[in-house]
Amino acid sequence: MLLASERAFGQVPGVLSLQEIQQYRTERLERETRKALEYLGRPSQRFLFDYGGWYRFSYLSFDDLNNDLTAKLKRVMRIHDIRLWAALNLDNVQTFYVRQRTALNDWDHNDNFRTGDTDLDFELDQAFYSVQIDNALRRYFEVKLPLRLQFTGGQFFSEVGTGLVYSRRGIGVELKGWSRFVNFTTFWSRTPPRENNIDFSVPGFRTEGQDRHFTGVVLSYPGFSHHEPYFFWVQQKDHSEPVPPHPIQSKFDYDSYYFGLGLRGELFIKNLNYEIEGIREIGRSYGDQVRFGGPQSPNSISAWAVSTRLTKIFDVLTRPRLDLRYALATGDKDRLNPTNTVGGSAPGTTDRNFLHFGYIETGYMLSPRLSNLQMLRIGGSIKPLDFDLDLKDNLEVGVYYYLYKKDVAKGGISDFRANRPLNSLGQEFDAYINYKVLSDVFVNFNYGKFWPSGAFGEKTGREYFLASLTFQF
Repeated sequence: MLLASERAFGQVPGVLSLQEIQQYRTERLERETRKALEYLGRPSQRFLFDYGGWYRFSYLSFDDLNNDLTAKLKRVMRIHDIRLWAALNLDNVQTFYVRQRTALNDWDHNDNFRTGDTDLDFELDQAFYSVQIDNALRRYFEVKLPLRLQFTGGQFFSEVGTGLVYSRRGIGVELKGWSRFVNFTTFWSRTPPRENNIDFSVPGFRTEGQDRHFTGVVLSYPGFSHHEPYFFWVQQKDHSEPVPPHPIQSKFDYDSYYFGLGLRGELFIKNLNYEIEGIREIGRSYGDQVRFGGPQSPNSISAWAVSTRLTKIFDVLTRPRLDLRYALATGDKDRLNPTNTVGGSAPGTTDRNFLHFGYIETGYMLSPRLSNLQMLRIGGSIKPLDFDLDLKDNLEVGVYYYLYKKDVAKGGISDFRANRPLNSLGQEFDAYINYKVLSDVFVNFNYGKFWPSGAFGEKTGREYFLASLTFQF
């Protein structure tokens, strides 16, 4: 059955639910872009002004439903993504950095989630000032500190722990410190203007965006040679307002607190790396008045998540890497959607759905949020040109297998089509090829296929394909 009822996505138009899935799916591409563009200063130079650019052309196709949810559709788009940046480094102490993003999404006719076949985004990607406080005091005032300190302010990207709770671009300030006894990070940030609200049921989620404020502290202990324990606390306050007001739902606020404990490092075998992170979420949300009625009193949040990973790199030809990951986040039996208020938990109950503001890779095609989800991932990669010293890092080939289950059978996940009260979601196979053609030219291929099972009414497999060509200049 292709056409889902309105209840399947909590009165939010189905095309928005499809778009929400795609938005999270493409976050992986944005993270790869940020990694490629990470600015590294040149400490050997006292004064440096540098600038450059990055252009990626991508061809993307994926199986989906049409905007009326009445038929299957293979959506096809071509993505032109241009980033221009400039950086000024003073004395290897102060850094000024700015980056502009221009992106054109060219869809096949009627494949876009919105009216028209093209989307043009022109925005300030990052703009920040950073100063190494200890170096500045030593260089300019001959004052020595017993620790390293770095301050950053502006619009920049940062993350906490594994990046699940908080991993995003924001406008704010950050102070980092490193010492023999403790490393710390403390920050405050708010979402950039006009960023789509994570809650698609809020009127004006796109035109008005979201206004969320984050405060956090991260502490880690550097005293062990092969292990690093850490703790974090993150507060998220929702200041978004529905514009115009919703005719039934009067409150959409979602205020959450996260407490995390983690441990990462290398086990007793060389190149056998691990990480484990446990997270407790508390706070308040508001129940769904559209479906359940009732008073608009806040619900308490009580949720948790865990993420574990084990990676082994073998010191042999092609440098095989094996990767095992398991992650779990709790769900709520009344929720049809993990991010939305309309389609959310029932009023007067405890909201047990875990909602994160970061990212964890969950596959190319299904790409669900880690909410009401259990995920097992097994895979790895090789470097086929490892026999050549000049080319050994130029080619990487990898495969992954995913197995998905709901945490709570009656609850929903980010894909509204998994609306049957069954735990089994399905499995996925992904493969990729990354090839460095020249020092500044890269080619990437990604393929994924998801096979739905019990919780999905439609059992036909869905495919994802992405081919990218990247230039750095």
